[in-house]
Amino acid sequence: MAKKTRTDLYLDCPCGARSPVFQGKDSKWFGRYINCGRLTFWFNSMLAERLKYGGRLCPHNPEVRDCKNGKTSFCELCRTRVFVPGYINVSPS
Repeated sequence: MAKKTRTDLYLDCPCGARSPVFQGKDSKWFGRYINCGRLTFWFNSMLAERLKYGGRLCPHNPEVRDCKNGKTSFCELCRTRVFVPGYINVSPS
């Protein structure tokens, strides 16, 4: 089982919740919102530095598409992925 470490960073969700950011043993970073179940993850530690200094994780707003069990988006520039479980209503921003 992979060990995760909580960081001092937080992600803001469109639902209004905040999620703590965790770093996995294998250099994966992720945040999961308890309110809506949205999961955001990435592999680049430089993106975590962006959050540390007040920037947005991904400023590009990639398209949200249907996938098995929900919706997903992927930014090819930032290499971030977001998964939204199927029971959440996602409206375009």
